[in-house]
Amino acid sequence: MWTAKQLLERLEKAIIQTSDFSGGSKGGLLPPEIADKFVDYVYDMSKLKDNARLMKITPDQKHIDKVAVGSRVALPKSEAVKVTERRGVSTERITINTKPIAVPWEISRETLARNIEGENFEDTVARLMATQLANDLEELFIQGDTNSSDPYLALLDGWGKLADGGHVVDAGRKSLATLSDARKIFGDLIRAMPKKFLRDRSELRFIAGTNVVQDYIDSLSERATALGDQALQQRITLTPFGIPLIEIPLLPTNQTYGSPASSDNSFILLTHFQNLITAIEVQYAGGATGIELLKDTDIFGNTRQYCMHLSQGCAIQEKDAMVKAVNLRSSAG
Repeated sequence: MWTAKQLLERLEKAIIQTSDFSGGSKGGLLPPEIADKFVDYVYDMSKLKDNARLMKITPDQKHIDKVAVGSRVALPKSEAVKVTERRGVSTERITINTKPIAVPWEISRETLARNIEGENFEDTVARLMATQLANDLEELFIQGDTNSSDPYLALLDGWGKLADGGHVVDAGRKSLATLSDARKIFGDLIRAMPKKFLRDRSELRFIAGTNVVQDYIDSLSERATALGDQALQQRITLTPFGIPLIEIPLLPTNQTYGSPASSDNSFILLTHFQNLITAIEVQYAGGATGIELLKDTDIFGNTRQYCMHLSQGCAIQEKDAMVKAVNLRSSAG
């Protein structure tokens, strides 16, 4: 088994290295400090970075405490008159149902022997797996639906489905490809957001798929202005009505929606960037579960086999602070 010191040294050098598996080691549970660094690496690889809240939870921590003030707290005051009313706060526990996943891979002994990196090829593949894991988790957190025919996406309900419990506006089969329609769609999203969450628009996010964002860029590029030229020739920061528009490539733009059904639909989310929660279980002191990385040898196939085990989940902290535009057409389909 690895020692914590060995794991830390390896992870600090290359995030994931497997050379400590030599000598018959089978790997094992990542200690807290190693798991923290690994989770940070995966999170940093994702488009969710800076647009969602990462929580590293212990296996027995299945909820997040929420404290909020939901209404006016100020009262009129008369001179020398005692204030008798009292305001309070609302408390609630948000449940996070984490689900276990596995990341298995193998490398043939011939590949290890013949590639230019030699034994270091193990580490290269491990880092590639971690990077792809970031994409896979992003896909699950956005598209997860327990009714999905895809076994992976059926693991849990992601933000796209959870947002149905917030405020929903109908885009009326319009797209962002024309400025007038874009203005209407973004405006309707903002108007549907409760006023108490609109205090600082820089902390809000529009979240959309690639084709939908491209529709908006196309509409901007048609303007005979400096902004139109920039949209056509440069990568610009998109902030409709002062709110950053974040492109998430794995947010689907080819959904089936409506009657008669069409398959070029998508959705846009509007929420506070701290409202979207991702959670990954890590080991805590004395714990027996967390993120585990194991290695073995297939003597019949002459391969080295690896498997990472972890549990993850997602949640929306405040559904009242979530607005979803549905029935949105994506010009590119």
